[in-house]
Amino acid sequence: MMRAFCLIWLFIPAVGFGQTDEDVVGYHPGYVMDVEYEQTSRTEEFNIFSSPPGDKKRDLRGVIFDKILSREFRYRYEQQFGRSAVERNVINPSRFDQYFYRTSVGVTLEEDAERKQIFGEYMTKRLAEHHIDQYAKSTPELRRVYELKDRLSKVKVEVKQGYKLDMNYSLSGNFFQVRLKNPKDLDARVFMQMDPQAFGPGAVQDTRLTLGGRLDRLWRFTTDAFIEREGGRFVIRRSLLPGVSSSLTLSHFPFKPERNQREETLGILGIAWTQ
Repeated sequence: MMRAFCLIWLFIPAVGFGQTDEDVVGYHPGYVMDVEYEQTSRTEEFNIFSSPPGDKKRDLRGVIFDKILSREFRYRYEQQFGRSAVERNVINPSRFDQYFYRTSVGVTLEEDAERKQIFGEYMTKRLAEHHIDQYAKSTPELRRVYELKDRLSKVKVEVKQGYKLDMNYSLSGNFFQVRLKNPKDLDARVFMQMDPQAFGPGAVQDTRLTLGGRLDRLWRFTTDAFIEREGGRFVIRRSLLPGVSSSLTLSHFPFKPERNQREETLGILGIAWTQ
């Protein structure tokens, strides 16, 4: 009995494989043997390699440099090295190995490298400060310390309905800033820079009054008034295409030898492309 069972078991696969032989009458590659079965059958795709929903890798760059920090770093960089890409590209070393920022300040190549190094150090300190604040804010044992630091470094005063003064002292950048929040979404602020390498408030080195905002969907303007340098700068930009914009920069600074500042009246018109 056992021998008969084994013979039947071996015979079944042979019959099954024999049906797929190309010598079978009516068999053609790509054709089906039963049209009615194909019309009534339901076929669904099944991908065994697809990842389950929500199992995506986190963007580490987005976690470290979140939107708040990225916007702050971009604003501070433009504030210090030029409001537009065209303005920053004009800064080139002369035959005397000296840079002249568009704020009419002359520096050597070594001094320019030192200024950019100081800005990089500010970014590092601000990055650490931001994430320590986020950790302290979410930790019950450290939340009181964070709230005390936040009260000491930030003051908010509502001067009129819809208008609010945000006063902020940055420990990592050693600057004090007063910003007027308003319903028209204008960028109105007073910025006072102290020694960026010192710890704690000190003598103000640079004071700027800024007013900027959008004129419409395509046009945007920024105005800077420099108190110590007695100069001013006006920048208007227009968006042409995604990542492409044109800008016009007008600036004037008087001669001030005590600040290594030359007299300059400048107009820059250009087109910039950014990725």
